[in-house]
Amino acid sequence: MLKLSCERLAQDWQQHFGHPVLAVETFVDPQRFRGTCYKAAGWQRLGSTWGCQRDWQDFYTDTTHPKQLWVRRAGACGLPAHLRAAQLPPHLAAHERPLPPASIRWPRASCFVVAVFRRADA
Repeated sequence: MLKLSCERLAQDWQQHFGHPVLAVETFVDPQRFRGTCYKAAGWQRLGSTWGCQRDWQDFYTDTTHPKQLWVRRAGACGLPAHLRAAQLPPHLAAHERPLPPASIRWPRASCFVVAVFRRADA
């Protein structure tokens, strides 16, 4: 069921919201679960978080309780190479929100995103 839902997600999202979704993510608490259903549905475990939780948009709280990060493509095709490009192609860039000023960004977020896409490329 989880695999089928992910394959259908891209089409439904585009139809309802008018813009694409290319990948999905989830976080698993390793103290409670092993992520078996995600592994069986074709998700890839990329690693662990730093133990922070998102409280509100760009605000994070340190919980010292790391979670496992799992990702999967949305739709039937693989993750497109342009997700790792320096800039998104115009048809995707049109849906990208501008970054907040550097003075209020969480400093680890950009490092985390780079690490995720390096692992997805491997």
